[in-house]
Amino acid sequence: MSGLQFNLDRTASLELQIERQLRSNIRSGRLVPGQRLPSTAQLARQCRVSCRSIQRVMERLDAGGLVGRTRKRGTIVKAATEKAMIAILVGVSLNDERSFFYRALVKLIQSEIHDASRNDPAVSDDSRPWNWFGRVYDGLNLQQNPDELRASAQYQSLVSDVLLNPLKGVITIALEHELAPSFPLLANAPRVVWTTESPDVFMDLQHFAQASAEYVGRLGAKRIVLFHTVERVPRVEAGLKALENTAREQGMARPEVVQFQSVHRGASLEKEGYERACELIRNAKATGEWPDALLVSDDVAMRGVAFALLQHGIEVPRRLRVITFASEGTDIHYPVPVVRYLVRLPVVARRMLEILLERVAGRSVPNLPDLFRGELVAPEN
Repeated sequence: MSGLQFNLDRTASLELQIERQLRSNIRSGRLVPGQRLPSTAQLARQCRVSCRSIQRVMERLDAGGLVGRTRKRGTIVKAATEKAMIAILVGVSLNDERSFFYRALVKLIQSEIHDASRNDPAVSDDSRPWNWFGRVYDGLNLQQNPDELRASAQYQSLVSDVLLNPLKGVITIALEHELAPSFPLLANAPRVVWTTESPDVFMDLQHFAQASAEYVGRLGAKRIVLFHTVERVPRVEAGLKALENTAREQGMARPEVVQFQSVHRGASLEKEGYERACELIRNAKATGEWPDALLVSDDVAMRGVAFALLQHGIEVPRRLRVITFASEGTDIHYPVPVVRYLVRLPVVARRMLEILLERVAGRSVPNLPDLFRGELVAPEN
């Protein structure tokens, strides 16, 4: 049995005790890197637990980088200090001054990775069994020429990092195209996806539309305009349908949807928000027909809208009520009073890491995507 002994209290969780003692033996050096552990069946018989209990223990040790598992060699002890990387790939540049949302989300994900590596519940508080870190590669454009992509500094840095550190998983944010052709090294890595079309996690745009329409309806609004900045894939279309249905139930006219061409964040999105708002104001002044409420599905676009409203002297909310989709931690200031549909980003970041850890352990995660709802928050006086 390779001299491996367990001191088990059968009145407490045996599975947790086995995991703790294996971790302790690896950290202390009693189990050395390269040493082969007994088989699942052997450990199950020795500890008088089920094989499935031992398998779950090994899945968590593997996810923590303390053992490696192969079909031919079995379960092998790794170095207790071995680092393991989570690659965070972002399709926009975080250096863009307007990438408020993505900077906040990435920072929170990195914080969650750090906290998870410090607060593993299977060991005592002063132990650090995981040595994971998140590394960010932003400004990735999977549509560019493959040779140009491979020559980019971010691509070269990612390849180097993957070769030097065990890759535990990948989190992709705002990458709208298939990852494998551009990054074959990442093809088989567990991953979590934040994107418009096929996400694991995303914002609940349908609830944003419903909650906003109900809110302005209670205040007597009859006509709504939506500045829509998200690419109109089928899942997003359901949110637009929800807005239309809610407006009808509230006795309003059918909402007017203004689809933006700039579906990615940055200067172009803010600029289009400004231009679309100026056009709306000009038309309203010419016809005398003003909308009662303006909904904006992006907080960066909202900044351009707000400056247009200020420049044209539009009184908000007396002339026009304005609601924007927003995220906690982005802290964008608007020069006019704006109601925010606020989504709690720390909860989103935590869930993304939870999904990734489940996939690292080889477990499926049902009922995805997880769509996160916000709440309407009135502007401060």
